[in-house]
Amino acid sequence: MKQFLKTFKVLLCTLLFIFSFAGKNYAQSSLENQGVYRIRIEVYNHQIDGFLCYQKLESSRARVLITTFSGPSLLDMEMDSAQYKVKFAAKKLNKRIVLKLLHKDFLCILSPLFFSDKNNTSDTVRLFPISRKKEVQIFYNPQGQVIQTNYQKKGKVLIEANLDYKNQKYPQIITLHHKKFDMTLSLERFENIDER
Repeated sequence: MKQFLKTFKVLLCTLLFIFSFAGKNYAQSSLENQGVYRIRIEVYNHQIDGFLCYQKLESSRARVLITTFSGPSLLDMEMDSAQYKVKFAAKKLNKRIVLKLLHKDFLCILSPLFFSDKNNTSDTVRLFPISRKKEVQIFYNPQGQVIQTNYQKKGKVLIEANLDYKNQKYPQIITLHHKKFDMTLSLERFENIDER
């Protein structure tokens, strides 16, 4: 019984943290501000499931948190388009190469956040340099919503993210594929109780 109560408290605290992190009315805010998604990371036949929460901070920065469904945090990272700062990383994720890779993934997923001031255009494809050799290519639909983001090095696509709105204002499903190796991130928008 004590173990059940302890697990229940951890789960309750985590859910309260997730909802406070995402804001009281996160469903009414845009992708550029905050959100909560269910996430599945698949790497070489291994699978991690949980929640991904993000929130826009000042000066085009974002905070990204990944937790398991049962509560423990896996990753807590602050980032912008050029760099990141890890506040917490689980032992298996706390490797420089993994963190750099996740930074690139989040850059693709959250591209409207980092390039939002440049979205006011009639172009369907825009290119944004990150460094001398690296760039982000963003594809827009006629409504101006981001539908695909590519992370490129010397013009070669390394990571591709696709956003599916399902006739909604916000992306409902985001799928990210790595071209060089077998890694996929799948995100599904976490439904707010008020939307049902």
